[in-house]
Amino acid sequence: MKSKLTRVFVGSLVLSIALYLMGGILIQPAWAQTTQTITLISGNGAIGTLDPLNQSSVDGGATWEQARIVTAHPAYAKIPGTEYIFCGSTVFNSCGVSGSGISTLYRTIFTLPAGFSDPVLVVNVHADNAAIVYLNGVEVGRHSCWGTFSCSGAEFSDPPETFSTSLSSLFQVGPNILSFDLWDFGVAAGLDYKALVSFTSVLQVDIDVKPGSFPNSINPRSEGVIPVAILTTDTFDATTVDPTTVLFGATGSEAAPAHSALEDVDGDGDTDIILQFRTEATGIQCGDTSASLTGQTIRGQTIAGSDSIKTVGCK
Repeated sequence: MKSKLTRVFVGSLVLSIALYLMGGILIQPAWAQTTQTITLISGNGAIGTLDPLNQSSVDGGATWEQARIVTAHPAYAKIPGTEYIFCGSTVFNSCGVSGSGISTLYRTIFTLPAGFSDPVLVVNVHADNAAIVYLNGVEVGRHSCWGTFSCSGAEFSDPPETFSTSLSSLFQVGPNILSFDLWDFGVAAGLDYKALVSFTSVLQVDIDVKPGSFPNSINPRSEGVIPVAILTTDTFDATTVDPTTVLFGATGSEAAPAHSALEDVDGDGDTDIILQFRTEATGIQCGDTSASLTGQTIRGQTIAGSDSIKTVGCK
C-alpha cells in the first residue's frame, strides 16, 4: 500500500517528524485562510431558566452551578441580544453569601480548532458593581473601581465597557475559558455580556498526488499533466469541492485544473474528486519536495492540503 503524507496540521509533532522523514516542507499560503467568529452571550434561554452555557460560583471557584437568567433591575442597561445572569433566582438574592465586598465568579467555555491563527477576543460587559475579565486565567481588563467602594453605577449603564486582547499566547487549541470576577459592595453580583472570538482557519483535506504511485515523481520540464485527488474521508466529502476554485502547485496558488471528474480514486467505496493540472503551470521546480492544493467547497469553506513529491529529469 502506498505511503502518503496527505494531511497538514500546523504545529503537530507527528507532522514535523513525518515531513522530516520524507524530506518535505510545509507550505500554507496565507490567503487560503478564512475568518470565523464565535459569539458568546449571557442569557442563553428564557428568563427564569438556567443558562446552559454560563456557570456561577460564590465560593471562589471551588464549586460551580449553572447561572440563572433573571429580570434585570430597572436601573441596569442591557446589551441587545443578551439577558442578565445571576447566581440566584432574582437580582439581589444573596446566593448564601454576604459581607463587605463580595466576589462572584462567572464563566463560559469556547473551543478553538487545530491550526487556528490571529485570534482576537472582544468583550462588552455591564456588571454590578464591577468586573475583571479573564481569558484562561489571565486578566484582559477590568472596571477601574473593582475592589473599591467607589463605583458610580456607570459599570452597569450604557455604553457597556469593552475589553479586548489579540495576544495569541492566551488562546489555546481546544477548550478556552472566558471568566468574570464580579465585585459588589455587600451582596452577590450579576452581569450581562456579549463576547466575539474571531480567528482564521483553513480546513485541511487529504490529497494524493499521482494516485497509485510512490514516490510521486514529477518532471518539472514535462509538457504533460499531473493528476491530483482530493479524497473523501470520515470527516470530509470531496464531492462538495468546487473545482473552479482549486489551485495546485508549489505553494497552492498556481495552476487551475485542466480537467476534473468524480470517481472512487482510492478504492474505499466512496466518491473522491480527481483533477488534472498542466505541469508547466504548477511552478514546481527541481528540488521541490512537496506540493500544495487550495480551493473552496460549494459552500465557501476554504480547504488546503499537501503531499510529498520527488522531482526528476532535472540533470
